[in-house]
Amino acid sequence: MPKGLKAFTAEAFSPRNIVQKAVAYTALLTDDQVSATTAITVTLPAISSMIGTAIGKKTMKLKAAAAYALTVAVASGDTIGKMGSWVVPANQEIIIEGMPGKTDWNVISPDTTQGVAGRFQQTIMVNTNGTTPVNVFSSAGAPQAFTVQSFDSAALDATASNIVLKNGTATVASVAKGTVVGTIVAEEAMANTAVAKASVFTVESSGTGNSQCRIGIIIN
Repeated sequence: MPKGLKAFTAEAFSPRNIVQKAVAYTALLTDDQVSATTAITVTLPAISSMIGTAIGKKTMKLKAAAAYALTVAVASGDTIGKMGSWVVPANQEIIIEGMPGKTDWNVISPDTTQGVAGRFQQTIMVNTNGTTPVNVFSSAGAPQAFTVQSFDSAALDATASNIVLKNGTATVASVAKGTVVGTIVAEEAMANTAVAKASVFTVESSGTGNSQCRIGIIIN
């Protein structure tokens, strides 16, 4: 699709049927916009379900919550932006289109033709749960190969602990969380940053102190 047409389509799209969700949700073909109010996964309807209907093209907006990233999953056999899933950074949104006979939800906004800056840089937010490893994505592991670019921790309580980001069993980054709620500590030295598709990717705390973790990644 020509870049100018992409911009026109995005600006002209005016969703009518808007739903807000605080738990995992499978979108319907009748939904025009799904707005998350917390960190959830929204699964798109199968593109093949449009076949045999009057739908010639389905446009949908997906909007992340103000402080949490939104994970967009797809039905079996489908992709989104040629990838297995898509993470919408906190307080941002994407507009997608699907057409019967295709298997890819095309991301028309933001403009993914602009390379790394437009398509591949993403930010993921996830909270630790004490010493229990928390899957950043799901138990299925990383939906796509990527490289970790940054990691920081915002204290959720006043208990001192080390917050650890792991790629499988290997440590990517570890920070000593602040003991004042909201204190942000960033990791500057990282290792094992190349994460393979389906790899276990987790955050955990060394103790009972917890943090909200922000992970910057670039999709390979």
